[in-house]
Amino acid sequence: MPSGRTICVIIGDISYDYTDELMRGMNEAAAQQGIGLFYMSGKQKNTAPIDSDREREAIQYFNSIYDYTELVGADAFIISCGSLSGFTDDRHYQEFLKRFKGKKRVVLHRSVAKAPGQAVILVDNYGSVCRLTEHLIADHGYRKIAFVAGPPDHPDGTVRERAYLDTMERHGLTVENGMLCRGDLSGFVSGVVNRLLDEHPGLEAIMFCNDEMVRTAYQVLAERGLVPGRDIAVTGFDDFTTGRTLSPPLTTISQQAMNTGYLAVMTAAELMEGKSPPVARMQTRMHVRASCGCALQMDGSIFEIENRGDEDYITRVAERLRNDLTQLYALDGHASLTELIDRILSCASSAALERRDAAGCGAELSAFLESGMDQYSTVVAQIANRLHSHLFKAGGINMCAAGLRLNQALLGILGALYAFEVQNSSLRYNRIRMQAWFAQEFIRDLVISDDEEDIVFRRAVDRLRHIGLEKVHICLLPVPRRANKQMDSDTSGRLLLAACQDGEVSVGYPRSRMPMLDAGSPLVGLPGLKGGDRLITFGIFSGDVQYGIFLCEADRRTLPILHILGLQLGIMANFLDLKSKERIVLGELDNTRERIEVLSFLSEYDPMCNVYNRRGFIEQAIRINRENEGRRAFCAFLDLDNLKGINDSFGHTAGDEAIVAASTILKHAVRSQDLVARVGGDEFIVLLLEDDPDFAVSFTARLAALFSRYNQASDKPYCIQASVGITEFVCRPGLEISKVIDRADKLLYAQKTQKNPNYRKTKIP
Repeated sequence: MPSGRTICVIIGDISYDYTDELMRGMNEAAAQQGIGLFYMSGKQKNTAPIDSDREREAIQYFNSIYDYTELVGADAFIISCGSLSGFTDDRHYQEFLKRFKGKKRVVLHRSVAKAPGQAVILVDNYGSVCRLTEHLIADHGYRKIAFVAGPPDHPDGTVRERAYLDTMERHGLTVENGMLCRGDLSGFVSGVVNRLLDEHPGLEAIMFCNDEMVRTAYQVLAERGLVPGRDIAVTGFDDFTTGRTLSPPLTTISQQAMNTGYLAVMTAAELMEGKSPPVARMQTRMHVRASCGCALQMDGSIFEIENRGDEDYITRVAERLRNDLTQLYALDGHASLTELIDRILSCASSAALERRDAAGCGAELSAFLESGMDQYSTVVAQIANRLHSHLFKAGGINMCAAGLRLNQALLGILGALYAFEVQNSSLRYNRIRMQAWFAQEFIRDLVISDDEEDIVFRRAVDRLRHIGLEKVHICLLPVPRRANKQMDSDTSGRLLLAACQDGEVSVGYPRSRMPMLDAGSPLVGLPGLKGGDRLITFGIFSGDVQYGIFLCEADRRTLPILHILGLQLGIMANFLDLKSKERIVLGELDNTRERIEVLSFLSEYDPMCNVYNRRGFIEQAIRINRENEGRRAFCAFLDLDNLKGINDSFGHTAGDEAIVAASTILKHAVRSQDLVARVGGDEFIVLLLEDDPDFAVSFTARLAALFSRYNQASDKPYCIQASVGITEFVCRPGLEISKVIDRADKLLYAQKTQKNPNYRKTKIP
């Protein structure tokens, strides 16, 4: 959307009937005007009953998507107040709407104070519910009528609730305690309906604030053996797919959501042109069907009319059938549905008049249906069932020749409708199965791979593209943040483009090269957007941690799983974040381990001679004894002779050199696996495993030879000599190393008393 106009639509769950109709109207108007749409989608309707406190918390996480509206770069906003979740009172709505102060905006379904650049579109909720309640009271004589409202302070629900109460009061009817109750506008109201029926025996009618809750009510009534319209009246509000496809068909109010969506975009376009549209109030229409107890069945058959000629007869029968189907199924503002009914009757009428074969009539309709499968998939079965009931009723009457031909043509059409429904059901099943498989497998192998972040996100975008999503973009916060906490100044109003779909190519960016998105480079300039796009946007989060947003274009059939995919991306982002933190922690652990090794070396080794010190010797001696139980070993205690004289005569540097030389000689006298340690200023200990019982003699001789060889080769003015005491022991549990050392020490000093105190070399003249 680099060029052209863009509208940001603030909307709730996009996968249920109301928002679906609203978006269809918006898309139609936007296409006509060449306007791009950014849908910011909030929390999905409940798919299971959950604790209210946890629900409020979850709503906050989903609704964090609205924090990114400033980054869209939109020219105007549409706020669909009636579809939003998580606003528990009027104050919350008012606070939310303040975000858009100073911006061109269209507010749907909520009265707000007049302001520059603002337009309002309302629905006649009050009058329509009053008419529906009047119908139940005046036309049916019902007195005990319950009402299932929406959440407190819902912008539409509160008005509908007030209309019900006012109408009941005008007729002097009592609303008993508990007859006005609340649902959540989703399908999870079985407890509410059961409680109404249990606590209010003799209840004659239940009015619902929307059609979505009615679906569950029908199930509850069926479980109790009650039939809507016969045993208890049921009404709704919306007249979406839910109401038209229930059996018996639902008496409800059509609020023309599609027309509302269309008008919202056209009104926003006027605001962008500097105009000031007046407050618009959408008119509603009451659709009276069988669920309220009205008998909608025709007397006799549609074919039972006077024959005044073939063309006149066929035209009048077709008109009766058209009126019946339109009353039941045609939705206000849905030209496609009216077009389908007209096409059915046009095919049948022309085939009957022209005396064509019924099979050809069915084939013609099949081609028409396949050209618009997505438009008609939700209502074909209902039209077919209604048509079947008319044809079944006509089976026992005598028809004229024109009637028989029309009947045959309608039978051919009925076959085409059922064949289409079978095909469509198979496609729906395969699509649901594919989506269910994809949703759970989408990120499974991505989160266990060792790929870099850019590769993982690129592969994710590529997979989303292959299930039909277009213009996929994944944008990340510079730093993940907790939900409902203000971003710091360094990350506020900024996103990073992690991966995107640009045509047929999926691109991922390393973290250091992710393009920055901010007020100067808004979302409308994302790669691959041409203008007039219809992007749907979700938050990417895991738990209460926000990672960014996910944008894409999707058809209606894919909308139900987009929320799931957004959550999966949140899991993946969380996993990548944990992997990044793990790498940091492991790096720190490696550094710590190295430091510990250095400290351990320093604590156990003598740095001057590069051998173990006393502590290191004791630890290693204990280990050797433990690991070599039963083996013969020797401990040699060595003390440098005349070190004090060397220090006094030649300085301490010479003394240190003598100590280092002694340690070198000692290391040459033993094997690499033998233990050598400096345990005092001029004292050394050797511990080694040796099976030779004469080792002490041979070791003493070898050591003396090495000292003699060193002194002969050295240019130092002094000789290095050492006294040594060697003791033998056997490795065993409970051995006290200190006692072994003491024995060697005593032997050393016995030898030392016999040594020559002269350490100076004799000069040769």
